[in-house]
Amino acid sequence: MRSLEALDPYADPEETESGESESENVETPAADEGDGEESAADADPDADEQDRDATDSAASPAESSTESTPSPPLATEATRVVDVHPAELNGVRPGVSTVDDVEAAWGLPREVGMREGLSEQVYALEPFERVTATFSDDVVTSIVVDLIEPFNADAVAREMALDAFTPVAIVDENGETLGRAYPERGVLFGFSADRPRDVVQVILEQISAEPFVLRAEEGLDERYGGGLADLDEALRQDPKHARAQWLRAVLLSRVGRQNEALRAAWAAVRREPRNLDYRLTLAKVMEQAGDYAAAAEELGRLLEVKNIEAAYAARAHVQLGEVTANGPGGDLRKAVEHHLQALRLGQQAAAAPVADPAALHAALLDSHLALAYAIAWGNWRDKPATIEQWLDRAAAWVEEAPVERADALRFRVATQALAAYVGLQGEVAPDDWADEVSETGLRLIAAAKDPLCRRQLEWELGLALYDCLQLDHLRGEYDAALAHGQAAVEHLERGNTDRGDSPGYAYLMGRLYFRLGVIHAIHRQDHQTAVAWFKKASPLIEQPVEREDGGDVGRQGESFVSMAVSYWETGDRREAARLTVQGVELMEQAVNEGLLEDDALSVAYGNLSFMYQQLGDAEAAKRYERLASRPAAEVK
Repeated sequence: MRSLEALDPYADPEETESGESESENVETPAADEGDGEESAADADPDADEQDRDATDSAASPAESSTESTPSPPLATEATRVVDVHPAELNGVRPGVSTVDDVEAAWGLPREVGMREGLSEQVYALEPFERVTATFSDDVVTSIVVDLIEPFNADAVAREMALDAFTPVAIVDENGETLGRAYPERGVLFGFSADRPRDVVQVILEQISAEPFVLRAEEGLDERYGGGLADLDEALRQDPKHARAQWLRAVLLSRVGRQNEALRAAWAAVRREPRNLDYRLTLAKVMEQAGDYAAAAEELGRLLEVKNIEAAYAARAHVQLGEVTANGPGGDLRKAVEHHLQALRLGQQAAAAPVADPAALHAALLDSHLALAYAIAWGNWRDKPATIEQWLDRAAAWVEEAPVERADALRFRVATQALAAYVGLQGEVAPDDWADEVSETGLRLIAAAKDPLCRRQLEWELGLALYDCLQLDHLRGEYDAALAHGQAAVEHLERGNTDRGDSPGYAYLMGRLYFRLGVIHAIHRQDHQTAVAWFKKASPLIEQPVEREDGGDVGRQGESFVSMAVSYWETGDRREAARLTVQGVELMEQAVNEGLLEDDALSVAYGNLSFMYQQLGDAEAAKRYERLASRPAAEVK
């Protein structure tokens, strides 16, 4: 009687997504000269893209959603309750105190006038030079306090008990700082023109949405939890604030809350349908939520906007390239065309002032990284040399970036370089990129003060280390694969906040646990440790999978058959048989759907025949022995 066999768990096609960051150099690397064969850099291949095999997706699991009303605030420890309490001066509070209240507290005004339809009254209050109160319908709307001389801003904040709050800078259209605001108290400092860190004027206003929105936007890359709390408060103050909804969509998508992000993005676009930034974000969130068709449709409509600026067209082509590559059927050839068009448009846009140069630079770096990814996964010649050119260009720009942004950009380039390398099927050693992603990722995590931001970095580092595991396994470096895989588990589990309900999350984590078990089972013959990993993997892999989440039933079935071998070797024979039966059913489904070759079932049938014979079920053993020996063409 034959012994049990484990199926090759890395034999079926699987997709990996590319990522994002920022760049400056948009020149397309030239193809190498030589034998006249088509180069990957030509980006116009005659051959079809190759199957993306032996890998799992290292992209964040997406969620599906439809348009709906804005969601409630996030219920996480990182979302702080905003302590909103308007400041007051000598018993007078904007939005509450009336003319009579002010007169009772401050006495009679020394001047009375009108400005822009509102009543203004000037008072003499020591120790200030002057105090001006503005009224609407006899209620104070603002108080302007002119100081006798400039005072240090931090000292004034301490005096007013504001030093516990995070201020937001108030800047003009040229980026010059005019003052700072404390949104929770409705306080604004006006700075001296000659001494920009000193306060000459203090303004008390009613609590409003705008300062919260400004603070969220200022800290968009480092205050995820605080930013979401600010935006929730802004929407309480003004439920129709489109920019607050847009920024909320951006942050929610970053922390894996795609359903809520999609609702927020729709709310922003409904309020301002002509805002191209909002529409680009809507399309991005649609893609992340797995609705590639809707994302492509939205981007197509955006590119049809009359007289669209080159910068916006470039950004739309970058996203359309990602949608084309990552959606069902993954057309890498078409994706490359979109990214090259984005680079051409980016060069055109960079020749003139643009409204948001940072967004344009980010899109152009996205194109560099996405081109490296698409070429690595495609069926083109000269792939290793060509993707190195794209990655080198991206890395070179990072070295010229501001110091405070350098680590974040290095990390993004390194994560996407590893995703591209997986497409080379182990042809090139990833050592430098693996070291880079670990070192910069750990530095960023250590420096992150916001819990949600730190967890997102943990998640991204975990995904990159998952790619390292795949690369190590492809290259036969099993000790390194186990080390990278164990580290990936630790980071992904720490970064899991709010992702457990994502459709792709269970499959992603299940595959990671499964891979670690396989390495122990096959390459170390340690079935006991393998089963420990499989026990974590099994309930996750057993959940239904969707192709857009990176899974397929054929691979799912083969995983069960492989796991069953270790269960059998450790003596848990009933569970081994159950897993094998479950795997066979899924594999049969995959064969019928054309997702798996007919002969893939022979090993699984043979294993079941052996198991049932050992378990004393001769009839079942003979049935599966006949199935295992049938010609492949008969297996349907």
